[in-house]
Amino acid sequence: MLTRKSFLLSPRDPLEYIFHMYEGSAQYFAGNLEASKRAIEHSLRLKPDLGFAHILLAGVLSREGQTDASKSELARVIDLGSENAIKNLFRPRTTGTRWRDLTDPIREIYDGQLPEQPE
Repeated sequence: MLTRKSFLLSPRDPLEYIFHMYEGSAQYFAGNLEASKRAIEHSLRLKPDLGFAHILLAGVLSREGQTDASKSELARVIDLGSENAIKNLFRPRTTGTRWRDLTDPIREIYDGQLPEQPE
């Protein structure tokens, strides 16, 4: 993957956490949940306040059936002051994309109100 090449080209990059988050995102949408989780957790070890990484991890955990852990990740996003980040997941149109692979599991476990997702 391209993110792995980024690690090789810039092994001490101060934005390494983003490479791991992108790797986790790519693995998530490819259906490789375990690889996704490893990459996202690595990203969060480097930058614990990375809201979108917590959202991705919530999606992984939800798809694995770990509802309580998934809800905890969303609570962290809210604690970081980023509740709108959760709601903003539902703004993009999803026709021709795999975006609902992330938003459907989040919708299932989120306790707050969420907007309808445009097709």
